[in-house]
Amino acid sequence: MTTQIVNLTQRSVNRKIEETLKQNSEGADSQHFANPDLQHKLIAYVLKRINNCYVAVEPGSETTLETMVNCELQCHQLDCLIRQGMDVLQQVPADRLQPPRHTALDANYFEKEPSHWFG
Repeated sequence: MTTQIVNLTQRSVNRKIEETLKQNSEGADSQHFANPDLQHKLIAYVLKRINNCYVAVEPGSETTLETMVNCELQCHQLDCLIRQGMDVLQQVPADRLQPPRHTALDANYFEKEPSHWFG
């Protein structure tokens, strides 16, 4: 059989964020993070700041980060980073979280202006 390389950290981050948001379902945190884009930003925030753990597994076998050696330390670090990411993302103004929108004026400018790429 062939083996697959699996990022255990990403699985754990996704699961822990879901658990954290469910635990705080009545709070302002869950309402703020009901937006899937904001949840993705939180996942990205945590993954950028934590060491990733990759393993080679046989297809069909289930391995989690909790079965790895430094589980308690990594889980504590993960909880702290999720809370920190939630705090940081709540402080960012909503207009900065949205991707920039191009207006019709921008599109017309690029259609009329010749490209200087080739000299």
